[in-house]
Amino acid sequence: MEVLDASFFAIAGGLVGAIVLAARAPTRPVRDARRHAERLSIAAASVLLAALALAFANEPVAGMFASGVGAMAAALGLWLGRCAGGEDDGGEGREPEPPEPHGGFDWDSFDRERAAWERPLAGVGR
Repeated sequence: MEVLDASFFAIAGGLVGAIVLAARAPTRPVRDARRHAERLSIAAASVLLAALALAFANEPVAGMFASGVGAMAAALGLWLGRCAGGEDDGGEGREPEPPEPHGGFDWDSFDRERAAWERPLAGVGR
């Protein structure tokens, strides 16, 4: 039982470390990132299914290890998918064009209409 506890904490620590690294990693374009993300996600799902099979086969340590590896692979696949967004300016630092100040909506007219809705507040229990 002592081996199970040590392996659990080792896998949990590795998983937390992978999640922190994936969250703090900078996004930069990766060539064919979408293809890599899809393949990695399929591999992660396969490993997680294998972990489930190991858990039902009374192999808890191997199942726990496989589930940790599968979760880390899924996190990496999601991180690669984040790089494949397609909204990259090529490193030139260009910002998108700002929208129109009012966005095509007449806010002054809306404020006038809303002012007609106002009514005095009534106290509770009076």
